[in-house]
Amino acid sequence: MNRIFLWLMVLIALTIIAVISFNVMMDRFFAAVVEGKNGHVTDAGEWPRPLKELAARAAKQKVRVEYLKVHCIANGWVTEYVWRMRSTPGMFELMRDEFELYADENQKERIPFPGSPAWWDPQDIKDAKCFLGRSSNIGDKGDKFWVCHDEPLECIYVYYNDNW
Repeated sequence: MNRIFLWLMVLIALTIIAVISFNVMMDRFFAAVVEGKNGHVTDAGEWPRPLKELAARAAKQKVRVEYLKVHCIANGWVTEYVWRMRSTPGMFELMRDEFELYADENQKERIPFPGSPAWWDPQDIKDAKCFLGRSSNIGDKGDKFWVCHDEPLECIYVYYNDNW
């Protein structure tokens, strides 16, 4: 009788270990597929496509790109980036045209974005104006932008999501 009880306990323990191991592996798999490689982006070749296009257009129009910090939140099935840059002369106007920005009437509802780094915190900005861009309506496909422009501090915050 004791042997049967002992074998039963071992079988239950092995089942629990197998289930926990399976769950851990599935969590890692889905994190890799959905989030992909994320973190601070230092190489311009790793920037999101719209930022590369903006920088190329800025170079053509002689608009300086300064103090740029880029962070990848997710780059798997979901593509999400945030960046902060200095608002050099002509940069916001270029961005407004490039991203088709329009005023965000519900700007308080859109802050913060989970996974953003500590240096990306537009909530601290009092006088900033917020904008949405391109297909930023919920349910639309394509590039989505949320841009916060603080003219007095000469700073631009951008959240970018590629909704396929």
